[in-house]
Amino acid sequence: MSRFRQITYHATSQTVDLGAGLLWDDVYQALDPLGVTVVGGQISGVGIAGLILGGGYSRKSNQYGLSIDNAIEYEVTINNQLLYYNSTLGSKPGAWFQITVEPFLPTYFDNSQGGAYPHVPSSTPLLPMNIQFAWALPSDDNVFIDGIKSVTKAIRQAALADCQDVGGSKEILYPNYALEDTPLEQMYGKNLPKLRRIRQEWDPNNIMCLCGGFKF
Repeated sequence: MSRFRQITYHATSQTVDLGAGLLWDDVYQALDPLGVTVVGGQISGVGIAGLILGGGYSRKSNQYGLSIDNAIEYEVTINNQLLYYNSTLGSKPGAWFQITVEPFLPTYFDNSQGGAYPHVPSSTPLLPMNIQFAWALPSDDNVFIDGIKSVTKAIRQAALADCQDVGGSKEILYPNYALEDTPLEQMYGKNLPKLRRIRQEWDPNNIMCLCGGFKF
C-alpha cells in the first residue's frame, strides 16, 4: 500500500486526494506551502488510512469533527476494478505509562456523517481516553498487555462505583486505541452486521484479511 502516495489539492472545491499509503506527516508537509490543512492525525508517524477507518481524532475535531466526517469519497481497488463510496510494571527496564483524556468540546460529534466507527451527535459525548504503556523487552509483552487490561478494568469499576453512566453506546472503544484482541462488537457496536455484509458483498474471498488490522 506504500505506493499509494498521491497528494492532489483542488483549490476550487477545497478538497485533497490522498493516497492510502501516506503518513499524515507527508500530507501536512505538502499542504503547508499552500496555506491549507486537513482534519488529520495528531502525532507523527500515523498513516492516513488506518486513522480514518478508525474514526480519526484530530487537533481540528472541535471545529470539524473526526477525520472520517470530512472524507467525501473513497476509491477502492478490488480485482482491478474501481469502486466508489460516498460518504508491577515500574520495575521493568525502559517501562513507562500514561493515561490521557483528550478534552474535545461537547459538540465535536455534531459534524458526524456516520461511518464504521459509531459516533452520533450527543449532548454528552464521551471523551477518548488513551491508556498508553511502553516497555523495552519483548519478553515483557504479556505482562504489560495484562497491565493495560487491568488498568482499564479498574477505571471502569471506579466509574461504576461513582454511579457514572458508562453503559450502552458509551461502551464503544476507539479502534485506533484498542488492543488487537478487542472484540469487534466493542468498537463497531450495531454497525458490525452491516460492515460484515459489505465485506461479504465486495470481498467474498477475504482478500483484505491478508492485511493487518481487525478482521470482519
